Amino acid sequence: MWVQDDASNLVSAVNRDRISAALKAGPVFGYWYRPQSGMPPHYWLARDMAGFERVIERARPGDRYMIWSLPALLAQGMALIAARRAETHAGWNSLFTPEQLRVIEDYLSDPAHEYIAAFFGLYGIPEVWTGDRNDLDTLVASGAAYNKPGGEGYAFPFTTTYSQLDTGGLPLNTIERPEYWLLMAQYPNGNGETLAE
Repeated sequence: MWVQDDASNLVSAVNRDRISAALKAGPVFGYWYRPQSGMPPHYWLARDMAGFERVIERARPGDRYMIWSLPALLAQGMALIAARRAETHAGWNSLFTPEQLRVIEDYLSDPAHEYIAAFFGLYGIPEVWTGDRNDLDTLVASGAAYNKPGGEGYAFPFTTTYSQLDTGGLPLNTIERPEYWLLMAQYPNGNGETLAE
């Protein structure tokens, strides 16, 4: 059933204001998916409102969007690893130090653990994707690829296994918990309505 609900409407004035305010502090990122389509989620990162508009330009009514503020997650201490090119040592071939890589290796020693990674630089298309311990080589390769002026790379805990849910059915120690979201919303239909949950 379609209902009027500004809180769940991705493009309502209040949610656009939230996204715009978050973008003033830094990038936002997330994923969108089309329920019951069989399509995997699409991951994205935007550094300004124009970038966010490009993310939603092909949205259909009912598409779901999960959005995080990168600066807010960092302020909340949720990064497994966080690196900027200016902070790396001269001559080092990766954004990440050996100590940072050990942190994520330790986190991934639990086979149920996953992460979501975000990489971007001064130029080019940002990358956001999820991985597990089988994807550590991809994380290391992205750390090397973005090891140039303006390059940044982050990984956050992102576990969706049912064995790691609290008594309320929410994931433990991951950015999937509501207290870490910037926004979880839907793209509305032509009347500004979203599907009732």
